[in-house]
Amino acid sequence: MFAMASQMTPPNSYQLQALLDGPAGKPPAGVVTDFQHSANLNTAVILSATFCIMIPALAVLMRMYTKVYLFKSTTYEDCKRNCYPSFCNVLTPIRRTFDRMGNVASS
Repeated sequence: MFAMASQMTPPNSYQLQALLDGPAGKPPAGVVTDFQHSANLNTAVILSATFCIMIPALAVLMRMYTKVYLFKSTTYEDCKRNCYPSFCNVLTPIRRTFDRMGNVASS
């Protein structure tokens, strides 16, 4: 029935690689798998991430506009607190997203 743990031998590297390269299971009846052109939500994720990044960026730009042009008083703390972290937080996810897209497209 079931082999005891002491009687089981670990698979060698070739058997393990063949097991990992194979399918996890058979697909249900009537379903055809397509691993080369599978459906995904990349476009929706990129659009929603861009939208969610642009809202805070616009808020920071509006704040800086009011400080510089309307109040005409800017201090070092305004730039240190508002500009640098905001633009780093905006640009880093965008750069990482495009890096991932480039890596996927090139493979």
